[in-house]
Formats: sequence, C-alpha cells, structure tokens
Amino acid sequence: MGVSDGHTMGEFLPMNTPTLSAAQALKLESTRYALIRRLGYVFRHHLVVNLQPLNVICQVMQHRLNASPVDIASMRDNVEQVERLVRTSIDSCLDVVSWLTADAQSGVAVDAGISECLANVRGSFSFRGFTLRHEESPLEVSVSRVALREVLTAALFAATDHARGLDEIAVDAKALPGGVEITLQMGRGAGESCAEQGAYRVIEWEDVHVLAASHGIGLSHRSDRLVQMRIAAA
Repeated sequence: MGVSDGHTMGEFLPMNTPTLSAAQALKLESTRYALIRRLGYVFRHHLVVNLQPLNVICQVMQHRLNASPVDIASMRDNVEQVERLVRTSIDSCLDVVSWLTADAQSGVAVDAGISECLANVRGSFSFRGFTLRHEESPLEVSVSRVALREVLTAALFAATDHARGLDEIAVDAKALPGGVEITLQMGRGAGESCAEQGAYRVIEWEDVHVLAASHGIGLSHRSDRLVQMRIAAA
C-alpha cells in the first residue's frame, strides 16, 4: 500500500486489485481518467505517425499508375512499404487500446517498461525543461505492464507538476527478492523547468498512492525529490 513521506515501504503485496469502497473506486477511476487525459497527445501521435507517410506513398503510387508505361518494380516496392506501415499502424493502435482495456496478466521486462514510460513523456518534459536519465541494466525481472505503466507514469507527472525548480529526473531500478525497486531522484541541473501549460489537471501524489495501492505496489516519496516503488515480479 502507499505510504506517506519519510516512511519505510512494507513488503511486496499481491498483484491484484483489492476490494474498494464506492468512494475509493470513484477516486481510482478519476485518477486513471486524468492520467489518460494527460497522455492524450502521446496517443494522438501513436495513432497518426504512420498514417502520414502512408498517405504520401499512396499519392506516389497514384502518380506512377498514371504514368506510361507503369513501373511494376517500383509499384511492388511501394506495396511492400504500404504493408509495413499498415502493420506498424495496427501495432500502434493496439498499443493505445491496451491503455484503455488493460490486461492485468500482461507482463513486461522492467527496463523495457521503464523505457516505454519515459518515451511517452520525454518530448513533453523536454519542452518544459526537464531532463530524464535512465541507464538500462539487464534485470531479468518481469512485472505487470499495466501496474508499471500507471504508477510510474503518474509518479513522473506528479514529480514534474510539483518540481519547485528541480529539472532533472534520474530513474533507476534494482532487483530485490520477489520483485524490483524503482527509484526516481529529482535534482537541479543547468536548465530551468516550468509547469505544464493548459494541462487537464495536475497529478497529485494522492493520485499516485491510489494507483499504487490498487496494484499492490509499495510506494514512498520524500518532498518530491525521492520516489521509491516496489513492484512484485509478474
């Protein structure tokens, strides 16, 4: 369960959603909705990034079809490009849908999951003056993908929404018996960070604790500078 500032995290908890009261369930869903809204720009990018070059290739193919004689070899190359882009687009769409219809049984390697979360926010954070640092390590530990996605991403938003001038975030992971510990360390770099402009709403630390508790993740944070989370192996 989530713990307050300065407290020590407990043992790993079962990776399942506990029975919630109506008020707790409402808070949990409201937090998830806020997180999805904050990631809206990422989902929009994933959905259209491969469709733009697909449109260009289709225009080129139309031009070549109108030429005389038709260059069959070039047309075959274009068709192969279209097939690759369509497959990639389908994968991107399915990835976005997986945020909305999360599979609690799906696992992901820790470093791959962390890299995915950082990639989703890196562009926005960079624009706001934040630097993200993460050195990948060959941790042979898999965790719940939805748990890591929700809690780590929410923690990243909360850390930057309440940064108070700090502009560097170092994300590290280490294996523990039965799971993994992920640490977010805030620091002051050479840049200057700023708050999110026009965001749906800020992500509060209470939101992060609610998500962590729903996944059985041990969580602590100290003055927004140090965040630690313990996730059981999938």
